[in-house]
Order: sequence, then C-alpha cells, then structure tokens
Amino acid sequence: MTVSVTSIGGLALSDDLILSGPVNQARVATKTRATLGGRTVVTAIPQATGRMLVLSTYRGSGGSAGTVTMTQAEQLAAWRDAASEVELVHHRGTFRVVILGLELEPINGVADPGASTLMVGAVTMIEV
Repeated sequence: MTVSVTSIGGLALSDDLILSGPVNQARVATKTRATLGGRTVVTAIPQATGRMLVLSTYRGSGGSAGTVTMTQAEQLAAWRDAASEVELVHHRGTFRVVILGLELEPINGVADPGASTLMVGAVTMIEV
C-alpha cells in the first residue's frame, strides 16, 4: 500500500506534484537605507506570511506525472472560491496557505471531463 504524503486540506494528492517558490527561503525581508554619512544600513524584518507557492504537474518524455482528478480540482476550486485557509503538506514542508488560482486542464483535451478525468497544470497559493 502506498501512503500519499502530499495533501491540501486533508485531500490526498499525487506525491509527484512539484512544489516551487521560496520554500527554503528564510522568512525575512530586508529594508535598505542610507545614513547621513552615506553608509548603507540593511535591516532584517521578520516576515511570517506572504510567500507565493506553486504546486504543479509536469509532462516528461514518459508522459504526465503528478496529475489531479477532476473531483480533486473541483474541491481545490471550492476552497479557492471560499478563500479558505488550508494546510499544504508536501515532502518539502508543511504550510498554511490560501489558494489563489488554479490553472488545470484535462490531460488529453477531453471535451466533457468526468470525475476521474486526469488534469495537469498548477495550483497557486500564498502562505498565511
């Protein structure tokens, strides 16, 4: 039995999805200013939220991987439309996010996709 690690809001997704964005970036922003003497002062400011994350599928020479089903896409769209805060669990980390956008399409250009139709594309989120 395979156990899925990747999930959003408890909805199990393919472990082949790619998480990109500043995942490994420190949660700080910087502010630069000049003193009266002309020296540059850089101040580190803690940043708890606001990192953009993208969970995406990919198409390689061996076909598509990291797909989502139409049913999963509909649930993700419902959370997006409600601006719900959900937990993203991925092998690169766990994050509290709000889904901002979905760019998903059927793998084979199916005109009338059903619940199990496989979709490829990206889910854009912001960390909260």
